[in-house]
Amino acid sequence: MKQLRHFRLYLVLVLAAGSYKFVELYDATIPLLHSYLEDLLALPIILGTALIAVQLLLPGNRNFIITRRDLLIILFLFTLYFEGVLPYFNESFTADPFDILCYFAGAWIFKTYMNRALPIKNSPLAH
Repeated sequence: MKQLRHFRLYLVLVLAAGSYKFVELYDATIPLLHSYLEDLLALPIILGTALIAVQLLLPGNRNFIITRRDLLIILFLFTLYFEGVLPYFNESFTADPFDILCYFAGAWIFKTYMNRALPIKNSPLAH
Protein backbone atom coordinates (compact mmCIF):
# COMPACT_ATOMS: atom_id res chain seq x y z
CA MET A 1 0.00 0.00 0.00
CA LYS A 2 3.00 2.27 0.33
CA GLN A 3 2.99 2.61 -3.47
CA LEU A 4 -0.50 4.14 -3.37
CA ARG A 5 0.31 6.78 -0.74
CA HIS A 6 0.20 9.52 -3.40
CA PHE A 7 -3.32 8.44 -4.36
CA ARG A 8 -4.47 8.61 -0.73
CA LEU A 9 -2.98 12.12 -0.43
CA TYR A 10 -4.91 13.10 -3.55
CA LEU A 11 -8.15 11.85 -1.95
CA VAL A 12 -7.40 13.73 1.28
CA LEU A 13 -6.82 16.97 -0.64
CA VAL A 14 -10.02 16.56 -2.66
CA LEU A 15 -12.00 15.85 0.52
CA ALA A 16 -10.40 18.87 2.26
CA ALA A 17 -11.29 21.16 -0.64
CA GLY A 18 -14.82 19.76 -0.87
CA SER A 19 -15.35 20.06 2.88
CA TYR A 20 -14.18 23.64 2.88
CA LYS A 21 -16.46 24.52 -0.05
CA PHE A 22 -19.36 22.96 1.90
CA VAL A 23 -18.50 25.08 4.96
CA GLU A 24 -18.37 28.19 2.74
CA LEU A 25 -22.01 27.60 1.81
CA TYR A 26 -22.89 28.56 5.37
CA ASP A 27 -20.60 31.62 5.46
CA ALA A 28 -18.45 29.96 8.13
CA THR A 29 -15.07 30.83 6.70
CA ILE A 30 -11.69 31.56 8.21
CA PRO A 31 -10.16 34.60 6.44
CA LEU A 32 -6.71 33.07 5.83
CA LEU A 33 -8.19 29.82 4.52
CA HIS A 34 -10.73 31.73 2.45
CA SER A 35 -7.94 33.67 0.76
CA TYR A 36 -5.37 30.94 0.15
CA LEU A 37 -6.60 27.36 0.66
CA GLU A 38 -7.99 26.99 -2.85
CA ASP A 39 -4.81 28.47 -4.34
CA LEU A 40 -2.71 25.99 -2.37
CA LEU A 41 -4.81 22.96 -3.31
CA ALA A 42 -5.54 23.87 -6.94
CA LEU A 43 -2.44 22.48 -8.64
CA PRO A 44 -2.16 19.28 -6.59
CA ILE A 45 -5.83 18.48 -7.28
CA ILE A 46 -5.81 19.47 -10.96
CA LEU A 47 -2.50 17.77 -11.72
CA GLY A 48 -3.40 14.76 -9.57
CA THR A 49 -6.66 14.32 -11.48
CA ALA A 50 -4.87 14.59 -14.82
CA LEU A 51 -2.11 12.20 -13.74
CA ILE A 52 -4.55 9.57 -12.46
CA ALA A 53 -6.68 9.88 -15.62
CA VAL A 54 -3.66 9.35 -17.89
CA GLN A 55 -2.34 6.46 -15.81
CA LEU A 56 -5.67 4.63 -15.57
CA LEU A 57 -7.38 5.45 -18.87
CA LEU A 58 -4.54 5.30 -21.39
CA PRO A 59 -3.15 1.80 -21.89
CA GLY A 60 0.53 1.44 -21.11
CA ASN A 61 0.82 4.71 -19.16
CA ARG A 62 0.84 3.47 -15.56
CA ASN A 63 4.44 4.72 -15.27
CA PHE A 64 3.63 8.19 -16.65
CA ILE A 65 4.67 11.12 -14.48
CA ILE A 66 4.71 14.85 -15.18
CA THR A 67 8.23 16.09 -15.89
CA ARG A 68 9.79 18.97 -13.98
CA ARG A 69 9.87 21.02 -17.19
CA ASP A 70 6.16 20.42 -17.84
CA LEU A 71 5.34 21.21 -14.22
CA LEU A 72 7.19 24.55 -14.48
CA ILE A 73 5.36 25.38 -17.72
CA ILE A 74 2.00 24.54 -16.13
CA LEU A 75 2.88 26.60 -13.06
CA PHE A 76 3.90 29.59 -15.22
CA LEU A 77 0.73 29.43 -17.35
CA PHE A 78 -1.51 28.93 -14.31
CA THR A 79 0.06 31.95 -12.61
CA LEU A 80 -0.08 34.07 -15.75
CA TYR A 81 -3.75 33.29 -16.32
CA PHE A 82 -5.08 33.57 -12.76
CA GLU A 83 -2.87 36.43 -11.56
CA GLY A 84 -2.02 38.29 -14.76
CA VAL A 85 -4.98 37.97 -17.12
CA LEU A 86 -8.16 37.04 -15.27
CA PRO A 87 -8.15 39.98 -12.78
CA TYR A 88 -8.44 42.40 -15.73
CA PHE A 89 -11.56 40.71 -17.09
CA ASN A 90 -13.38 39.54 -13.96
CA GLU A 91 -13.75 41.58 -10.77
CA SER A 92 -14.09 38.37 -8.72
CA PHE A 93 -10.38 37.74 -9.22
CA THR A 94 -7.56 39.82 -7.78
CA ALA A 95 -3.86 39.66 -8.47
CA ASP A 96 -2.14 38.68 -5.22
CA PRO A 97 1.55 37.76 -4.88
CA PHE A 98 0.68 35.41 -2.00
CA ASP A 99 -1.49 33.42 -4.43
CA ILE A 100 1.64 32.85 -6.50
CA LEU A 101 3.43 31.51 -3.43
CA CYS A 102 0.51 29.16 -2.86
CA TYR A 103 0.71 27.94 -6.47
CA PHE A 104 4.43 27.24 -6.01
CA ALA A 105 3.76 25.43 -2.72
CA GLY A 106 1.00 23.38 -4.36
CA ALA A 107 3.29 22.48 -7.26
CA TRP A 108 5.95 21.44 -4.75
CA ILE A 109 3.43 19.26 -2.88
CA PHE A 110 2.44 17.61 -6.15
CA LYS A 111 6.02 17.08 -7.33
CA THR A 112 7.27 15.82 -3.96
CA TYR A 113 4.40 13.62 -2.80
CA MET A 114 2.01 12.89 -5.66
CA ASN A 115 3.84 12.68 -8.98
CA ARG A 116 4.35 8.90 -8.87
CA ALA A 117 3.81 5.98 -11.21
CA LEU A 118 1.08 3.50 -10.37
CA PRO A 119 2.16 -0.02 -9.44
CA ILE A 120 1.96 -2.48 -12.29
CA LYS A 121 -1.09 -4.77 -12.19
CA ASN A 122 -0.51 -8.32 -10.95
CA SER A 123 2.78 -7.28 -9.42
CA PRO A 124 3.58 -8.37 -5.85
CA LEU A 125 4.10 -4.66 -5.10
CA ALA A 126 0.57 -3.81 -6.20
CA HIS A 127 -1.05 -5.79 -3.36
